[in-house]
Amino acid sequence: PLTRITAATRMASKGSLSHRIRLPGRKDELRELADAFDTMLERLEAHVAEQQRFAANASHELRTPLAITQTLLDVARQDRSTDTGELIERLHAVNTRAIDLTEALLLLSRADQKSFTQEPVDLSLLVEEA
Repeated sequence: PLTRITAATRMASKGSLSHRIRLPGRKDELRELADAFDTMLERLEAHVAEQQRFAANASHELRTPLAITQTLLDVARQDRSTDTGELIERLHAVNTRAIDLTEALLLLSRADQKSFTQEPVDLSLLVEEA
């Protein structure tokens, strides 16, 4: 049993979180240790997968305002008669959206860390507006 536990530990230390010990036999101290290790690996694997999904979603969400900015600038470069005042206003709006999105993503990334103060929030005005 210790050889199986050690092998699983070494695999995990090299980044393989999908391996499980699944120690058979009676429920003794070694089996409890192996089961606890398997549970820990499951949680770590799920956490890593969650972080990867978060990074992919964040990249996708940030791509949109950047693509809009690029398009606005490309059009302005091609059409010299573009109203620069209007262009600046549109770029400002898109940039503000990107900043707000980034702030929201940063807040969301810290949600598990409990790094913010929890307090009741009145959503009635938002609901009414929606």
